[in-house]
Amino acid sequence: MILDDCLTEAGEFFSPNRKSGTDDTRRFAFIDGEYAALKKALAEGDRPRIQHPLFDVLFRLMELAAVSGASLDEEWTAGAIRKRKYEQSEDK
Repeated sequence: MILDDCLTEAGEFFSPNRKSGTDDTRRFAFIDGEYAALKKALAEGDRPRIQHPLFDVLFRLMELAAVSGASLDEEWTAGAIRKRKYEQSEDK
């Protein structure tokens, strides 16, 4: 998968030598701001304005995953297994 490649890109973009803020308080403040813009665009039904804040929220979440050492590829694979088990249990 390519999710971990995206994590690497986000982690490099928001590296400690950039001025955008590298502590968790600032990271969550950025996420909160982008999430508010996304909620507003969704509430207004403004499709063109939804895409950019959605990307920003995802990119910031990927930054958090990158700095914490998480693997989204690994979790995606594990989630797919859990999903199959859930779907099989519903069929019974």
